[in-house]
Amino acid sequence: MSWNVINKVQTGILRTTNQQSATDAGLLYTAPSYTIHSTGERGGTASVAEVTKMTGLAIRRFKVFNSAGGTLTVGIGYRLHNRYWKCGVTDGTTFTDDTADAQDLGANDVIIGANDADGNSTEFVIFSPIPFNWFSMNVGTAEVNAAGDVDHLMQFSDAAGTGWTTIATTGSYLDNLTLTNTVIGAGAREFAWPGNPAWGRVVSLGGIPAGNYAMRIETAALDATDTAATVNAIEVGTMIFKEGILTNTSWDSGDMVQFKQHEADAVVAFFSTADPLNTVYAEVTTF
Repeated sequence: MSWNVINKVQTGILRTTNQQSATDAGLLYTAPSYTIHSTGERGGTASVAEVTKMTGLAIRRFKVFNSAGGTLTVGIGYRLHNRYWKCGVTDGTTFTDDTADAQDLGANDVIIGANDADGNSTEFVIFSPIPFNWFSMNVGTAEVNAAGDVDHLMQFSDAAGTGWTTIATTGSYLDNLTLTNTVIGAGAREFAWPGNPAWGRVVSLGGIPAGNYAMRIETAALDATDTAATVNAIEVGTMIFKEGILTNTSWDSGDMVQFKQHEADAVVAFFSTADPLNTVYAEVTTF
């Protein structure tokens, strides 16, 4: 097994605008790609070649260096391959899948919650059979709320898998989506947290497929005449975090045993404050 050495500066907090989904920009390491050739039936369609990334990454030694001038929470982890998560909207009974739009680079083709003229609301959800620690969305068009009273909450599927639990602002390391009387703005809108032991797999909840860990962006007071935020692309991943890293010091893996993610296709890092000299060293391999 050969190990690839990463030694890179990360200027942003997690991901930045226009880096999400079908682009490798800003990632610390990406798994190699391979081509799948599918041959048409005899006398039928021509063969098709599809390029996709390998999955299965492991990190052993790493060092995450804080240069931001204050004490930070930092993290290192993985982006999940797109086939391991889905998203869409639920009206409380029926789930409508919008995964394909979230995983391509089409502009403004994913809607983050809306109310219709009858007052019925739909809420945006992301879910995966893997308990994820972060997601990043590139909002192409900001929300518009004439009354200035729109609110948003981050929620997770509860332990019973039949309801939603609201995440306190103290329960996350990064949350651009819990908002009071504030619209969802354009650009990178992100969420990162250490997880919660009460996060359960969906059993029966808003039409979301059972067996998944789900998160919901709840939207309140967005009127039918207002405009919902629209998203270009989304990424989802897992991560381990370390709090209390002093300025000009590192979180060093030390004797930590290598940690793996079978569903990963890239390596990412997190700094609670951005700085042009924040740096990540790591040794990575595929398996």
